[in-house]
Amino acid sequence: MVPVYNKQNKPVQTYYASVNSLHSGYGDYLFSLPVDAAKGLDYLEEGIQQYPALKTDPVFLGNYLTAINKVKKKEAPVLVMQELKEFESKGNLTEASYIMLVQSYTRDKRKEKADNLATAIKNAFPDDVVMVNEFLPARYNLF
Repeated sequence: MVPVYNKQNKPVQTYYASVNSLHSGYGDYLFSLPVDAAKGLDYLEEGIQQYPALKTDPVFLGNYLTAINKVKKKEAPVLVMQELKEFESKGNLTEASYIMLVQSYTRDKRKEKADNLATAIKNAFPDDVVMVNEFLPARYNLF
């Protein structure tokens, strides 16, 4: 995998998540590349070193937490919880941020926290979430 470089001669930010995706299974699906989740996590951590702000992107952080859960199974509960608390504590959460948090807490079997955040997202973004996730599926039997 060859990165695209920016003007500062660093790989562009999206490179790290893309390479992780290829190492975590998508490369196997597309090109029969061997799955190597640890190598994918290494790329994500390299991306964080190059661009610390990547941890503020809910999509990137969600991928990072998934990689931690796959690779660092013993340490994952503590590491993931630290990352989630740090992310949530920064405030000004977007709809995507809330969704990532709800998914992460649900995956980690923290139902009460996930439910509290689900309520918070409905209050913060009443037109978007309630309409898309509750009204439409119920109205049209989508799920």
